[in-house]
Amino acid sequence: MREKRRMNPDEKIKYRRLYDGGLRWQQLADRINGDITTSYTKSQVRDMLKRVTVTQDAGNVGNGQEKRPTLVFGDVHLPFEHKHYLQFLKDTDRKYNCRELKVCTGDIADNHSISRHLSAHDNMGAKAEYDLTREKIKDYIEAFPCVKICKSNHDDIPYRQAQTIGLYQGFIKTLNEAWGLPDTWKLSTEHIVDGVLYKHGVNCGGINGARATAIKEGTSTVIGHIHSHGGVHYAANTHSMLFGANAGCGIDVDAYAFEYGKGFKDKPTLGCVVVFNSHNAIFVPMDIDFYNNTY
Repeated sequence: MREKRRMNPDEKIKYRRLYDGGLRWQQLADRINGDITTSYTKSQVRDMLKRVTVTQDAGNVGNGQEKRPTLVFGDVHLPFEHKHYLQFLKDTDRKYNCRELKVCTGDIADNHSISRHLSAHDNMGAKAEYDLTREKIKDYIEAFPCVKICKSNHDDIPYRQAQTIGLYQGFIKTLNEAWGLPDTWKLSTEHIVDGVLYKHGVNCGGINGARATAIKEGTSTVIGHIHSHGGVHYAANTHSMLFGANAGCGIDVDAYAFEYGKGFKDKPTLGCVVVFNSHNAIFVPMDIDFYNNTY
C-alpha cells in the first residue's frame, strides 16, 4: 500500500490543468486521493489549487513561460488502430512538452460492423467490436485526460443509422456515454484553441484540402478525415501567414476495416500534428519501424 503524502508543486499544476479542462472539484479530490493516496476533501483541494496559477488552454505555469504546443491526433478508428500509435503519440507528447489539453480531429471509433457500407466477411460482429473499442479507448483516456474531440462521420454512424429508421435521439447514448469518455473530453463540430480552428474535414479532400480550408475559413486550420496527405501547408500575404494541417491517421493498414483502400494510389500517412501557435505547426510522421509493425 502506498504511503499517504502531500501533493508536490508539479502535481498541483497537473491537477489544476485538469480542473481548467473541465474536471470538477469533487472529481479532482477523488482522482487525487486515488493517485497519491491522500485524504483531501473537496474544499481542501479547491483551496490548494485555486492558489496555483495555470491556464489550461494556454499551457502556462504562471511564470511567464512560453505557451506550450498542442498535440493533435485523429482517425484512430478503434479497434483497428496501429498497435504502436498510442505509444507514438505519448512519445511525441513528451518530446515537444505539449500542454495537457489535446485535440482529436474525430473518428476515434470505426463502427465498421454497423456501417451502411458492406462489412468484411470475417468481421468480429457489432457487439465484439463495440466491447473491444470501449476497452481500448480506456488507454487513450488514461494517456490524455483532457481532449477536445471533433464530431466526425465514423463516430456519427450510430446516430445516422438511428435516423434512417426514425429513432428519436432521446433513446440514443451520447458519444461520451457510449464510450465511457470523461466530461473532460469535449465534443463539438469544431473547436478553436489559441486562434487555430480544428474540424474533422469532411468535404476538405485532396492534397491541398487543409490549406484550401484554412484560406476559406480565414484562419489556420487542422483537419483529419483524409488518411493520406498528412502534412502542413502554408499560405501568406503581406500582412499575415496561416497554415492548413492534415493530421494523418493512426490506423492499422492491414486491418479488414480498411480493405477498401488497398487499391487507392494515395496510402495512409500515419502520424500527428503539433501546433505551436496560430502560424506555426509541424506534421510528425510515425517512425518507419513503428509503421511497418516490425516489433
